[in-house]
Amino acid sequence: MRRRVGSSLLGMLMLMIGLSGCHEHPDAGGWVFHLNIRGYSGGGGPVNVAVGLNLLASIDSRSPKPASITLNEVCSNQLGYNISSGLTSRGYIVQSLYGSYIDSSCGYFGNLVATRLPYAGYEGLLYPSSNGRNVFCLRVTGYVGGQICTTHLSPRDPPGERAKRNTQLGHLNGYLASRPILALGADLNILHNESQIDTVYSQGLKEGTGGPPPSSRATHTSGQRLDYIFVNALFFTPHMPGRIRGPLPNTDHYLYEAFLQ
Repeated sequence: MRRRVGSSLLGMLMLMIGLSGCHEHPDAGGWVFHLNIRGYSGGGGPVNVAVGLNLLASIDSRSPKPASITLNEVCSNQLGYNISSGLTSRGYIVQSLYGSYIDSSCGYFGNLVATRLPYAGYEGLLYPSSNGRNVFCLRVTGYVGGQICTTHLSPRDPPGERAKRNTQLGHLNGYLASRPILALGADLNILHNESQIDTVYSQGLKEGTGGPPPSSRATHTSGQRLDYIFVNALFFTPHMPGRIRGPLPNTDHYLYEAFLQ
Protein backbone atom coordinates (compact mmCIF):
# COMPACT_ATOMS: atom_id res chain seq x y z
CA MET A 1 0.00 0.00 0.00
CA ARG A 2 1.27 3.45 -0.87
CA ARG A 3 0.22 6.52 1.01
CA ARG A 4 1.19 10.17 0.98
CA VAL A 5 0.90 12.57 3.90
CA GLY A 6 1.24 16.25 3.08
CA SER A 7 3.93 18.12 4.95
CA SER A 8 1.37 20.63 6.24
CA LEU A 9 -0.21 17.98 8.45
CA LEU A 10 1.23 18.18 11.96
CA GLY A 11 0.87 16.03 15.03
CA MET A 12 -0.02 12.42 15.60
CA LEU A 13 -1.36 10.10 12.94
CA MET A 14 -3.15 7.14 14.50
CA LEU A 15 -3.63 4.81 11.60
CA MET A 16 -5.20 1.36 11.55
CA ILE A 17 -5.82 -0.92 8.62
CA GLY A 18 -6.86 -4.52 8.28
CA LEU A 19 -4.63 -7.34 7.15
CA SER A 20 -5.28 -8.65 3.67
CA GLY A 21 -3.87 -11.85 2.25
CA CYS A 22 -2.05 -14.71 3.89
CA HIS A 23 1.62 -14.51 4.83
CA GLU A 24 4.02 -16.83 6.57
CA HIS A 25 5.01 -15.33 9.92
CA PRO A 26 7.67 -16.40 12.39
CA ASP A 27 6.34 -16.59 15.94
CA ALA A 28 9.38 -14.93 17.53
CA GLY A 29 11.84 -12.17 16.80
CA GLY A 30 14.75 -12.39 14.43
CA TRP A 31 17.11 -10.17 12.47
CA VAL A 32 16.11 -6.58 11.80
CA PHE A 33 17.62 -4.97 8.68
CA HIS A 34 18.02 -1.22 8.34
CA LEU A 35 19.15 0.72 5.27
CA ASN A 36 18.97 4.26 3.97
CA ILE A 37 18.48 3.31 0.32
CA ARG A 38 19.23 6.75 -1.10
CA GLY A 39 16.13 6.99 -3.25
CA TYR A 40 17.90 9.32 -5.65
CA SER A 41 20.96 8.15 -7.56
CA GLY A 42 23.58 10.55 -6.30
CA GLY A 43 20.98 12.47 -4.31
CA GLY A 44 19.40 14.27 -7.25
CA GLY A 45 17.56 11.92 -9.59
CA PRO A 46 16.71 9.88 -11.47
CA VAL A 47 14.99 7.53 -9.04
CA ASN A 48 17.37 4.81 -7.85
CA VAL A 49 15.96 1.48 -9.06
CA ALA A 50 19.00 -0.77 -8.68
CA VAL A 51 19.29 -0.31 -4.92
CA GLY A 52 15.96 -2.11 -4.46
CA LEU A 53 17.25 -5.11 -6.36
CA ASN A 54 20.41 -5.11 -4.25
CA LEU A 55 18.33 -5.05 -1.08
CA LEU A 56 16.23 -8.01 -2.26
CA ALA A 57 19.39 -9.93 -3.11
CA SER A 58 20.71 -9.31 0.42
CA ILE A 59 17.46 -10.63 1.86
CA ASP A 60 17.56 -13.73 -0.34
CA SER A 61 21.12 -14.48 0.79
CA ARG A 62 20.02 -14.80 4.45
CA SER A 63 18.44 -17.91 5.95
CA PRO A 64 16.14 -17.39 7.70
CA LYS A 65 15.06 -14.13 6.14
CA PRO A 66 15.08 -11.05 8.38
CA ALA A 67 11.94 -10.71 10.47
CA SER A 68 11.64 -6.96 9.86
CA ILE A 69 13.13 -4.32 7.55
CA THR A 70 13.26 -0.55 7.95
CA LEU A 71 14.14 1.79 5.07
CA ASN A 72 14.80 5.53 4.81
CA GLU A 73 14.90 7.84 1.78
CA VAL A 74 12.38 5.81 -0.19
CA CYS A 75 10.87 7.52 -3.23
CA SER A 76 7.18 6.73 -3.55
CA ASN A 77 7.66 6.04 -7.27
CA GLN A 78 10.49 3.66 -6.37
CA LEU A 79 8.07 1.24 -4.72
CA GLY A 80 6.40 0.44 -8.01
CA TYR A 81 9.62 -0.71 -9.65
CA ASN A 82 10.57 -3.57 -7.34
CA ILE A 83 10.55 -2.84 -3.61
CA SER A 84 6.89 -3.29 -2.67
CA SER A 85 6.21 -6.30 -4.90
CA GLY A 86 9.60 -7.84 -4.09
CA LEU A 87 9.05 -7.66 -0.35
CA THR A 88 5.42 -8.76 -0.54
CA SER A 89 6.31 -11.81 -2.61
CA ARG A 90 8.83 -12.76 0.10
CA GLY A 91 6.16 -12.82 2.79
CA TYR A 92 6.38 -9.29 4.17
CA ILE A 93 3.68 -6.83 5.08
CA VAL A 94 4.86 -3.51 3.61
CA GLN A 95 3.73 -0.05 4.71
CA SER A 96 5.19 3.41 4.19
CA LEU A 97 4.70 7.03 5.22
CA TYR A 98 5.73 9.95 3.00
CA GLY A 99 6.14 13.63 3.57
CA SER A 100 7.54 16.12 1.10
CA TYR A 101 7.07 16.01 -2.67
CA ILE A 102 10.39 15.95 -4.53
CA ASP A 103 9.68 15.82 -8.28
CA SER A 104 8.01 13.69 -10.94
CA SER A 105 10.85 11.15 -10.92
CA CYS A 106 10.90 10.48 -7.18
CA GLY A 107 7.38 11.46 -6.17
CA TYR A 108 7.18 11.73 -2.39
CA PHE A 109 10.06 11.03 -0.02
CA GLY A 110 9.68 9.00 3.17
CA ASN A 111 10.13 5.88 5.29
CA LEU A 112 9.11 2.23 4.95
CA VAL A 113 8.74 -0.66 7.39
CA ALA A 114 8.19 -4.28 6.39
CA THR A 115 7.71 -7.29 8.66
CA ARG A 116 7.04 -11.02 8.61
CA LEU A 117 5.87 -10.93 12.23
CA PRO A 118 2.10 -11.09 12.93
CA TYR A 119 0.80 -7.69 11.89
CA ALA A 120 -1.72 -5.48 13.71
CA GLY A 121 -1.62 -2.09 11.97
CA TYR A 122 0.57 0.96 11.56
CA GLU A 123 1.10 4.30 13.24
CA GLY A 124 3.18 7.40 12.67
CA LEU A 125 4.10 10.87 13.80
CA LEU A 126 4.99 13.78 11.53
CA TYR A 127 7.52 16.03 13.21
CA PRO A 128 6.27 19.64 13.35
CA SER A 129 7.80 22.07 10.83
CA SER A 130 10.05 19.41 9.35
CA ASN A 131 8.93 19.19 5.71
CA GLY A 132 7.35 15.80 6.29
CA ARG A 133 10.07 14.03 8.28
CA ASN A 134 8.49 11.42 10.50
CA VAL A 135 8.72 8.36 12.69
CA PHE A 136 6.75 5.44 11.26
CA CYS A 137 5.96 2.09 12.90
CA LEU A 138 4.24 -1.24 12.34
CA ARG A 139 2.47 -2.84 15.28
CA VAL A 140 3.14 -6.54 15.62
CA THR A 141 1.72 -9.26 17.87
CA GLY A 142 2.68 -12.86 18.58
CA TYR A 143 5.24 -13.79 21.21
CA VAL A 144 5.28 -10.17 22.35
CA GLY A 145 3.39 -7.12 21.19
CA GLY A 146 5.05 -3.89 20.22
CA GLN A 147 6.20 -1.67 17.38
CA ILE A 148 8.92 -1.91 14.73
CA CYS A 149 9.83 1.67 13.82
CA THR A 150 12.01 3.83 11.63
CA THR A 151 12.89 7.51 11.34
CA HIS A 152 15.24 9.79 9.42
CA LEU A 153 16.25 13.02 11.14
CA SER A 154 17.60 16.21 9.56
CA PRO A 155 21.33 16.45 8.76
CA ARG A 156 23.84 17.46 11.43
CA ASP A 157 25.38 20.16 9.19
CA PRO A 158 25.01 23.09 8.81
CA PRO A 159 24.22 24.17 12.39
CA GLY A 160 20.71 25.28 11.46
CA GLU A 161 19.90 21.76 10.29
CA ARG A 162 21.45 20.33 13.43
CA ALA A 163 19.08 22.41 15.54
CA LYS A 164 16.16 20.96 13.57
CA ARG A 165 17.57 17.47 14.11
CA ASN A 166 17.73 17.98 17.87
CA THR A 167 14.14 19.24 17.95
CA GLN A 168 13.00 16.22 15.95
CA LEU A 169 14.91 13.96 18.35
CA GLY A 170 12.88 15.39 21.22
CA HIS A 171 9.64 14.49 19.45
CA LEU A 172 11.02 11.05 18.65
CA ASN A 173 11.93 10.38 22.27
CA GLY A 174 8.45 11.44 23.37
CA TYR A 175 6.97 8.96 20.92
CA LEU A 176 9.28 6.13 22.02
CA ALA A 177 8.61 6.76 25.72
CA SER A 178 4.85 6.35 25.30
CA ARG A 179 4.81 3.07 23.33
CA PRO A 180 6.11 -0.50 23.57
CA ILE A 181 8.98 -0.28 21.08
CA LEU A 182 10.59 -3.53 19.95
CA ALA A 183 13.06 -2.09 17.45
CA LEU A 184 13.98 1.26 15.89
CA GLY A 185 16.06 1.31 12.69
CA ALA A 186 17.08 4.87 11.93
CA ASP A 187 19.30 7.30 10.11
CA LEU A 188 19.60 9.69 13.04
CA ASN A 189 22.38 11.83 11.55
CA ILE A 190 23.93 11.70 15.04
CA LEU A 191 27.53 10.57 15.49
CA HIS A 192 28.20 7.71 17.89
CA ASN A 193 30.01 10.02 20.34
CA GLU A 194 27.49 12.90 20.36
CA SER A 195 25.66 13.29 23.65
CA GLN A 196 22.28 13.40 21.90
CA ILE A 197 22.48 9.67 21.21
CA ASP A 198 22.30 8.97 24.95
CA THR A 199 18.72 10.22 25.13
CA VAL A 200 17.50 7.27 23.06
CA TYR A 201 18.87 4.76 25.59
CA SER A 202 16.69 6.30 28.28
CA GLN A 203 13.64 4.92 26.45
CA GLY A 204 14.44 1.34 27.53
CA LEU A 205 16.34 0.55 24.35
CA LYS A 206 19.77 -0.91 23.66
CA GLU A 207 21.85 -0.32 20.53
CA GLY A 208 22.30 -3.38 18.34
CA THR A 209 26.10 -3.36 18.51
CA GLY A 210 25.99 -3.58 22.30
CA GLY A 211 26.15 0.03 23.44
CA PRO A 212 26.03 2.43 25.14
CA PRO A 213 27.97 3.90 23.60
CA PRO A 214 27.31 2.41 20.18
CA SER A 215 30.18 1.07 18.11
CA SER A 216 32.15 3.63 16.12
CA ARG A 217 31.95 1.42 13.02
CA ALA A 218 30.97 3.49 10.01
CA THR A 219 27.55 3.11 8.43
CA HIS A 220 28.21 5.68 5.70
CA THR A 221 30.80 6.10 2.96
CA SER A 222 31.99 9.28 4.68
CA GLY A 223 33.41 7.03 7.41
CA GLN A 224 30.86 8.26 9.97
CA ARG A 225 28.40 6.35 12.12
CA LEU A 226 24.96 7.80 11.25
CA ASP A 227 22.64 4.76 11.27
CA TYR A 228 21.47 2.72 14.25
CA ILE A 229 19.20 -0.12 15.26
CA PHE A 230 17.89 0.07 18.81
CA VAL A 231 16.09 -2.93 20.27
CA ASN A 232 14.06 -3.27 23.43
CA ALA A 233 16.57 -3.96 26.21
CA LEU A 234 14.45 -6.91 27.39
CA PHE A 235 15.01 -8.66 24.07
CA PHE A 236 18.63 -7.74 23.36
CA THR A 237 20.91 -10.72 22.75
CA PRO A 238 24.52 -9.94 23.79
CA HIS A 239 26.02 -12.98 22.04
CA MET A 240 24.53 -11.88 18.68
CA PRO A 241 25.77 -8.30 18.21
CA GLY A 242 24.74 -6.14 15.30
CA ARG A 243 26.46 -6.52 11.94
CA ILE A 244 27.29 -3.66 9.57
CA ARG A 245 27.89 -4.60 5.93
CA GLY A 246 29.12 -2.27 3.24
CA PRO A 247 29.75 -0.27 1.27
CA LEU A 248 26.86 -1.35 -0.94
CA PRO A 249 26.22 -0.55 -4.61
CA ASN A 250 23.95 2.41 -5.42
CA THR A 251 23.72 3.89 -1.94
CA ASP A 252 26.06 5.83 0.33
CA HIS A 253 24.83 3.97 3.44
CA TYR A 254 25.73 0.51 4.71
CA LEU A 255 23.30 -2.29 5.54
CA TYR A 256 22.89 -2.68 9.30
CA GLU A 257 21.57 -5.91 10.87
CA ALA A 258 20.64 -6.36 14.55
CA PHE A 259 19.03 -9.28 16.36
CA LEU A 260 15.77 -9.12 18.31
CA GLN A 261 15.39 -12.31 20.35
